[in-house]
Amino acid sequence: MNALTEVQSTLNRTNNNEHEPIEDLIDINSKDLLQAFGIGEGFRGRGTLMRLVRPLAKRFAHQVLAYDADVGRNGLSAATQAYLHHNVGSVEYSGLEHVRGDGPLLIASNHPGMSDALALFAILKLDNLRIIARDRDFLRAMPNIMSHLLIVSDVESERIRATRAVSGLLKAGHPVLTFPAGKIEPDPASMPGAVASLASWSSSLDLFSRLVPQLCVVPVIVRGVISQEALRNPIIRVRRDPKDRNWLAATLQIVVRAYQNVQVRVSFGEPVRLAQLQAGGTMTQAITRNAKRLIENPPTRLQTLSLIRTSNPS
Repeated sequence: MNALTEVQSTLNRTNNNEHEPIEDLIDINSKDLLQAFGIGEGFRGRGTLMRLVRPLAKRFAHQVLAYDADVGRNGLSAATQAYLHHNVGSVEYSGLEHVRGDGPLLIASNHPGMSDALALFAILKLDNLRIIARDRDFLRAMPNIMSHLLIVSDVESERIRATRAVSGLLKAGHPVLTFPAGKIEPDPASMPGAVASLASWSSSLDLFSRLVPQLCVVPVIVRGVISQEALRNPIIRVRRDPKDRNWLAATLQIVVRAYQNVQVRVSFGEPVRLAQLQAGGTMTQAITRNAKRLIENPPTRLQTLSLIRTSNPS
């Protein structure tokens, strides 16, 4: 089986699931809302609370499905710009000139969550972009978004298959976006620990650079996605763990319109190729070093992204 056949086979396996009905997505959102408050399966009265949060979960489900439909009509970038037009205050960026289309391209970003991936979709304007993501029922509810995703499983054989698929996509000219931490990270604009989190970035960057020798890897740092007002809301103190508090703040941001007026900033760093690495150095070390500089010394000269509306706004 050649690389392109392997890629198509993987994409077909990824996207075979039927589109979840709206009721299933509402149920997923309701559970996520309660889980953010620490209310799990065994919580007494959870059924009543599920009914109480249903209107919020339903509203978000309709927004998500409208966005996904717009991706199908207008493409990933245009649809995302329209979605962000209604759901963030602004998106600013710098260093986009480092993203070149003259060879295999892997974009490695931090992952503060919320609108980080969306901001990248809108700025990059690459409708052939593929994104490495973990399997989630929420994502499978969006068939048009799923067509851009390569799902990574915790099963070893599936991870190997996904790695082959990613390298095949890169060789075939598809730019790929990855979040090497594989988890939500601190927002550099409002939380401590963003630099320390770079130590958790996966060595998959080394693997891809070996499999695709001409690969260009571009580090990206996204900041400002989490509302500082939401982080100051006393209600988040019902969670003791700082990570859980941040998760709850992000959840409040989804349902409280006043918390959505965030200023998202995206900084692209200098690209790195395998041939540029110093003796004994690794791609992961080089990329995290560049990412650290972007966190500690964020660019001050930024461009503002025009958040256009599509013909069918979501």
